[in-house]
Amino acid sequence: MTDVLTSGGVITGIVLIKLTGWLDPRWNLAIGVAINIIWTGYQLIRRSASGLLDTAVSKDETDKINQVLEKYKEQILNFIP
Repeated sequence: MTDVLTSGGVITGIVLIKLTGWLDPRWNLAIGVAINIIWTGYQLIRRSASGLLDTAVSKDETDKINQVLEKYKEQILNFIP
């Protein structure tokens, strides 16, 4: 999908340059494409890293789990909080 968006941005930039002449084709278009590539790369790295790293359960969820486990503690089931 990123390639489609980047290619669309390049084509749109070229059309705007031809029609209006107000964009500098060397800088404005290159900066826009570079920002898009950097942003997409950041998102990919972040998504990949979050898949490899453990995340903690929130305090509220931990409390709810402990409340459920407390009900079963009376049935001689032990747990370590």
